[in-house]
Amino acid sequence: MNEVDLRERFRPRSFPCLHRRPGRVATEAAPAGFMRFSRGRPHPCTLSASPRYRSIMTILRPTALLTLTFLLAACSSTSPTGRVSARPDVDRTAVVQAIRASGDDADSALQVTPLRDPAVEGYLRQAAEAERERRYDDAFAAIARARKLAPDAPDLIQFEAEIEFLRGNVVQAEKLAYESWKKGPQLGALCARNWQTSVEARRIFNDPGYEATAAAKRDACKVKRPVRL
Repeated sequence: MNEVDLRERFRPRSFPCLHRRPGRVATEAAPAGFMRFSRGRPHPCTLSASPRYRSIMTILRPTALLTLTFLLAACSSTSPTGRVSARPDVDRTAVVQAIRASGDDADSALQVTPLRDPAVEGYLRQAAEAERERRYDDAFAAIARARKLAPDAPDLIQFEAEIEFLRGNVVQAEKLAYESWKKGPQLGALCARNWQTSVEARRIFNDPGYEATAAAKRDACKVKRPVRL
């Protein structure tokens, strides 16, 4: 076998186009513009030669290119972690102090002190100690362990929101504060802390409209006990 025969033998070949029904193979492409039909549908081997197919692709290609360009631009403008962090000039410690102080003037009769597993209290002490030492990741780990034992406790969820604020995860902090509000009493000190978290987040996002809304909801949390006659 000479060199020409070897090249011909091992020349890459395209795969045959399979017909829709098993056992039949189309070995030759149809002439341009020719359509063969199988049960009312165009044969897959000749679809690309159809003028209708070419006109559809002429319309779709620019649209697909524009969509791809938009998606690439969106991806390039998003942070790798998908999180929005606090600006470097924001004093996060002062922000969390303001959040916790927002409930100081709320009616103490609306406070709810749940009975909890002693292990939860131990994790809370660990989280508080880590926070004082500015070990915010350790504080987050401790509060996460506490939440595994009491996942729906609204005060624990708010505590986690404040730790997330200290870690710079503002979006997550606001989401947690809202979750705490939904599961909490929606009145009193905890409610005020929930909405003050949103106020501080919206201040960072430069969203004065919703900041004012959150502030109004915070003030509504500080209701007085009805006077009993």
